[in-house]
Amino acid sequence: MHAVAVDDEKLGLDYIEQLLERVPEIDRIERFQTAEGALEFIRNHPVDLLFLDIEMPGMNGLAMADTLSELNPKPEIVFVTAHREHALDAFDTGAMDYLVKPIRFERLIKTIERYKRLNKEVPEAIKKKGNDIQIRIQNTISVKDAEGTEHELEWRTSKAKELFLYLLHFKNRTVSKSDIVETIWSGKDVEKAFAQLYTVVYHTRKALNCCQDAVKLISNKEGYKLEVTNASIDIDEWTERLSKAETLLRRGDTETVEQALTDYHGDYLAYSSLLWPEQERLKQQLFWQETCLQLAKHYEDSGRFERALYWLEAILHKRPLDERIHLRLMKLYASEHRTDLVHTQYEKLESLLREELGTDPDDAVKQWYADFLQHI
Repeated sequence: MHAVAVDDEKLGLDYIEQLLERVPEIDRIERFQTAEGALEFIRNHPVDLLFLDIEMPGMNGLAMADTLSELNPKPEIVFVTAHREHALDAFDTGAMDYLVKPIRFERLIKTIERYKRLNKEVPEAIKKKGNDIQIRIQNTISVKDAEGTEHELEWRTSKAKELFLYLLHFKNRTVSKSDIVETIWSGKDVEKAFAQLYTVVYHTRKALNCCQDAVKLISNKEGYKLEVTNASIDIDEWTERLSKAETLLRRGDTETVEQALTDYHGDYLAYSSLLWPEQERLKQQLFWQETCLQLAKHYEDSGRFERALYWLEAILHKRPLDERIHLRLMKLYASEHRTDLVHTQYEKLESLLREELGTDPDDAVKQWYADFLQHI
């Protein structure tokens, strides 16, 4: 591993060099007291790790990092600073890590481990030509290779991960740079956001190295496109399975439909705090719910009361205030002459609505219940 250290103070350089000499993975160390000198060296020599002081006369560390963003490949940047408040600015440049002076050797080792983790070799099972891979985003972001082994993707920054998810959402379609900036850097200085975009694109491409040619981030005059070939996406496969529910139920294949519904592990990208997937989340929620209703109706028509009950209750578990489902349950209980359960379900709905919304059941529900009471 080839490392470069930059600090305008000789004592600071001596100290970090002594620490780096104790790291077995580092076999070559270059040192510079000016950003300009280090920049000239890096442009002409491959460097793995750059330990960069932030506060320096002339070109400071942040300015040098911005200049390095134009290089490809470029070294992983570790900022060194005496002030923790500089950390946010450091990560805005796409830095891998930052170290606070005086640097502790134990903390330096964590930085080295992070570098190794982010730059690990592509698994052989993914390298093999012709192998399809699966991109998994339902619970976390990972790649499943042709041998069934799951490899979690490593992201330099949250912005790199968000850019990947956003472009994957529009896979094989170009998204304009202005749309990306407006979505991912909403409310931020536009000029600064565009500058950061190029760095984030670089880190996103690096994170996708393990996908080889199956997933590529391509740039063109209009913007960026995530080209997906020889790769499937778990959420797309799930949606495709649900879309076949009606046909499967006509054949009586309830097992396949149940498995697809069970594989709904939560809302779309629910592990993130992103706002832009909200419309897709709602779409998938409704798709899952309507398929549950189809399955419940199939079981009702087949006289399988318990299975119909199970899937209606599954919907209520996710949408406890859905009066339509409460009414379906009451009608199902009534058809089975379970008067006690009809009463219990209505009282449960009434209590929930009053506690959560301060209201009574819908007039149509109250009318059905009143008619039911007259006929028992």
